Amino acid sequence: MITNKQQGSIVIETAIILPLFLFIVFSGIELARGLIIRASLNHVLAEAAREIKLSPIKSGGYQAKIKAVMNRNNASLLDANLVKVVKEDFFDSPTELAMQSGYADRSGLVAPMALYRVEYDFSTLSPWLKTLNFDTEILVKYEV
Repeated sequence: MITNKQQGSIVIETAIILPLFLFIVFSGIELARGLIIRASLNHVLAEAAREIKLSPIKSGGYQAKIKAVMNRNNASLLDANLVKVVKEDFFDSPTELAMQSGYADRSGLVAPMALYRVEYDFSTLSPWLKTLNFDTEILVKYEV
């Protein structure tokens, strides 16, 4: 038989433990969502890089290609409007890539290598994280 004192202590213990438990559970859910978004982003970017490798596009067109791949992929949880190509560098050789002395424009290059930096801002459901920024660099060797 539970007495009034025991009922009061159960309520207090629940009031202390429940918020902590919910915080841990929802943080785990947000972490899982973030990992799924990250994996989906890597998959879409790899697919876009394969397409670009086979059909080179001019400088600045990589973002449009990523959005096209995202829109074709119905299983993706990504929002195509949140992806941004923030940096594009083009290189004639792996030596230039290693020295990071690239160009901002690929006109005049025969078989360039391109290094793209892509950012994706993911809005979380939790009020304490707000947004997560995923950024990735992709190296594409154009086929001629």
